[in-house]
Order: sequence, then C-alpha cells, then structure tokens
Amino acid sequence: MKKNKAKLNPIALALVIIGALLLIFGVLIKVTDKRPGVKLYTTGLVSNINDDYVEESNTYDHNVTIGFTDREGVFHTGRLFDAPDDLRIGQKIEIYYMRDEPSLIGMRENDGTVALFVIGGLSLAAGVAVSILKKPDEEQ
Repeated sequence: MKKNKAKLNPIALALVIIGALLLIFGVLIKVTDKRPGVKLYTTGLVSNINDDYVEESNTYDHNVTIGFTDREGVFHTGRLFDAPDDLRIGQKIEIYYMRDEPSLIGMRENDGTVALFVIGGLSLAAGVAVSILKKPDEEQ
C-alpha cells in the first residue's frame, strides 16, 4: 500500500522563509520609523566636508557635517558618514534626525527598507515558484 507523503522542497522552503523574514523586518522598520517623534525630518545645510584617511583599510571616508534646526528651534550639527560625493558646502538637503539623539542623522532618501522589500518579495516569489514548478520525485 502506497502512502502519499507530501515532500517539502528545501530550496523553496528556504526561499519562502528568507523572503518572509525580510518582508517582516522591513515592515517592522517602517512601523518603528512612523511612530510619532522617533525619526523627524527637516532640511539641513552642508557646513563642512572631510575626507578622513582610514589607516586600517588604506581608504578615505567621505564625511559631511550638516547643520540643522530641530522642531523646538535648537540648532544641531551631525555627520553624514559615507555621504554622496556630489554634495557641496552650502547645499540644502533633506535629512532625518533621531528625536532622542539629534546628532544621529541620515539622508532622507537613503532608506534601506526598499531593498528589504524588493529582495524579500523576490525571494518569497521565487520560493513559491520553485515549489509549484518543481515536483518532488514520486516514490515507487
């Protein structure tokens, strides 16, 4: 008598799990960022640009100092690490800063969650496609 056991394709299962985890992680980041007052947005002004030599890696880090005023009217400065090379002193840019630590800033468009959603979605879709298209070998 034949038993009809369903076999899970390990590749498809791995792709689905990885994709689902990346999507969940991306959603959690977006939800956390949207809580009132965690990540605040403003316009900053590029006030200094330094190319700092890193001896360990024999490379230069492109660091940009940004000045901005928070919602309470207090002036702050923060550093953008590995900022784009096309920024210039005096240029206005859209930034975000952390409410509890205003010196922690980032460029508004540098949101890594888009990559999480794209890679997670593609992985999830590939896992489903593999599980549909590749049937396990039938037992004799």
